[in-house]
Amino acid sequence: MIKQGKYYLNESERLSKYGIKNPEFISFSFNRFMELLINIIGKNGGDIIKFVGEALMVIWPSIDDSDDKNDLQESCIRAFQCAKQITKKMTKLNKEGGMNLGLKIGLGVGECRIFFAGGTFSRSEFLIVGSAMKQACTSILQAKDGEIIISDKVYELIHKRFPFSKKG
Repeated sequence: MIKQGKYYLNESERLSKYGIKNPEFISFSFNRFMELLINIIGKNGGDIIKFVGEALMVIWPSIDDSDDKNDLQESCIRAFQCAKQITKKMTKLNKEGGMNLGLKIGLGVGECRIFFAGGTFSRSEFLIVGSAMKQACTSILQAKDGEIIISDKVYELIHKRFPFSKKG
């Protein structure tokens, strides 16, 4: 799960100092940024399930339906590599573009269920539940801007592959 929570407020304030108050320009800039995120996620094998305000709900499905630890590990590695690429790109954009974009990323692993609710009056909604979602949401709540927080279960699967520092 990726939470990009400060874009509109910070960029609107920053641009208004230069006399740019055009909502179309701010919307265009935000859409270009989201396009960048979408491309990085796609290149790393992630599937965007849902946009929730300025947040994205993304899954990296396992290759098969088994509970094979190697398969889960590979999905976690791809998700973490994607998160690192996104934060690196954000840092670069903030430095080079004088922007102040805030981004928090939380990762969890485990079973997820995706439900389709609605259908009446041409309205429907995807609902995602499960331990992976709970872990990702809990991780995001602990993150500060620019941080990737992974659950203990993700850490167990990938800690030998990447250097980590403990938070808290």
